[in-house]
Amino acid sequence: MRETQFIEQNKEKWGEFENILEDEYKDPDKLNDLFIQITDDLSYSRTFYPNRSVRVYLNGLAQSIFHDVHKSPTSPWRAFQHFWLEELPQLYFEARRDMLVAFLVFALALGIGVLSCAMDPDFPEIILGQSYLDMTESNIKNGDPMAVYKQKGMFNMALGITLNNLMVALLTFLTGVFIGMGSVIVLIFNGIMVGVFQYFFVEKGLFLESFLTIWIHGTIEISCIIVAGAAGLTMGRGLAFPDTYARDRAFQLSARRGMKMMIGIAPLIILAGFIEGFLTRYTDTPQIIRALFILISLGFVLSYFMWYPAIKARIGFAPPLYNTDLNPDLNLKINYRSIKRNGEVFTESFLFLRNHFQTIVILVGGVTALYCTAVFSLSPAINEEVFVLPTDLFLYLGDFDDIIFNHHIAALPFIMGLCVMILTTGVNRLMIRDSDKTWPSWSKLGKDLFAALPGTFVLLLLFYAPGGITWLIGSMVFPLALLWIFINQREAGGNPFTGMQRTFALALPQRGRVWALSLILLSTSMFFLGLMHTGVVGFFLDVLTWIVNLPPEKMDQFGIVFMMALQMFMTFFVFALIIIGMGLLYYTLSGIQDAGDLWEKIGKIGEQRKIRGLERE
Repeated sequence: MRETQFIEQNKEKWGEFENILEDEYKDPDKLNDLFIQITDDLSYSRTFYPNRSVRVYLNGLAQSIFHDVHKSPTSPWRAFQHFWLEELPQLYFEARRDMLVAFLVFALALGIGVLSCAMDPDFPEIILGQSYLDMTESNIKNGDPMAVYKQKGMFNMALGITLNNLMVALLTFLTGVFIGMGSVIVLIFNGIMVGVFQYFFVEKGLFLESFLTIWIHGTIEISCIIVAGAAGLTMGRGLAFPDTYARDRAFQLSARRGMKMMIGIAPLIILAGFIEGFLTRYTDTPQIIRALFILISLGFVLSYFMWYPAIKARIGFAPPLYNTDLNPDLNLKINYRSIKRNGEVFTESFLFLRNHFQTIVILVGGVTALYCTAVFSLSPAINEEVFVLPTDLFLYLGDFDDIIFNHHIAALPFIMGLCVMILTTGVNRLMIRDSDKTWPSWSKLGKDLFAALPGTFVLLLLFYAPGGITWLIGSMVFPLALLWIFINQREAGGNPFTGMQRTFALALPQRGRVWALSLILLSTSMFFLGLMHTGVVGFFLDVLTWIVNLPPEKMDQFGIVFMMALQMFMTFFVFALIIIGMGLLYYTLSGIQDAGDLWEKIGKIGEQRKIRGLERE
């Protein structure tokens, strides 16, 4: 056979092999078959075309397949090291313009805060509040101007500050979704506040003392807020300037980059919080030691975020360990029979949400409409005395039980319980249909709703307990209750005792996996709830008030109805995401316990397959 004829005959097959090699996830059986066929072609070319390029090409292709079949898995330590020493510095270097813009915005806002205080003595009261100013002036008179850092115990203060700083950084990043303008607004607000806070002590003749106290933790903390602003600008830039990508694909890439930048500053935010809680309070420490600590912190920040990325850029960054390209925009399917890590379950939760987005939004919208209609129909009045709608995320989480237990509306727990039963049943039936390829019969709907009742009762009971117990015990019981509901509907036939026994059998041996995924899903929910508690929602409400022309009293009622509906829609939406995640986790737990996927593969042993028309044992 002539070489050109040999190439023409096999080029389509070789092209298909190259495409298989480029896939991130490869079927081992396909790779095995592929290696056999390529080595056959390579042997033929070595015999008849030993000095031709086709032999070199096939040899390279065979080596690629051999590498994929026999390569050693990347160790967790190497992946960890590569992320912090290669991938993150490269992201920070590529985002250097965004980081410069974020720094300049913050510095300009800080200058505005200082200048405003110098020109208007009443300006600090507007920014910091009169109660805070009175407390600080009282501390100054008592000879301890920095007493605000000594009011609580070390651990409690460090934990509270850390959570607050994480939420501020998260808000700074998330608001970047509004083409970066949200991040700019948050940076301006924080910059003005820092400028006012610092100038207040300058005006009292305490510049050096305040500087050496505030910036012990503030050097790292403020730097992280600026980086969070840069991450938000990076995300927003992908949406505003997609280049050659489709806008949604560009946004996916930029959001992924921004998220990795946020992961990079999370440990530093935690470190800054614990420095503020444990070290800042020691204001009697010699000034030279505090100044040296600030310089070391500043040197670390500049080194990791600026100098090291610049040096690595000149030397050259290492290639990525994993494929960083976006997967093809296809209607991907979930394999319910394989055992997955928590990261894969988390990713597939969003894949399931994407594949069934319209149905889930309709379901969440219906439950929201049911809740709001029932609540406003039964409430004695629509005013702020009955409905407390906090604009701060922490206040909302702290008063979350108000949307379940409200002394003005006695039937509220039953309303919320019905909504939870409908939402869990709807999402679970959707997943059962997706996994079993058949839609559960409508005659079984009533039985499924009843099967969700025990788990729903447990969920509501968690929020009836005091707040501290809720968040401590609830974080452990919450995922088990959702698994119990799913198992009752999926395999227990509505029998709560059988379902409970099965839940403990699946979850307790893998309790670390269950609670870790629950924590990941709950943390992700904070992203979405954080969007609801930004100034942007208030801005849209103001726009609505310009459009809707009602008397003042009716306008206030309209605002309450609007905010309640938005709040409940977002709450039910993130709850649906958690239901999806725990439902998908059931299939992994079931696979670990029952080894269903393994038995399916064992059953296929002995089946004859053909390679190039020949049967293989």
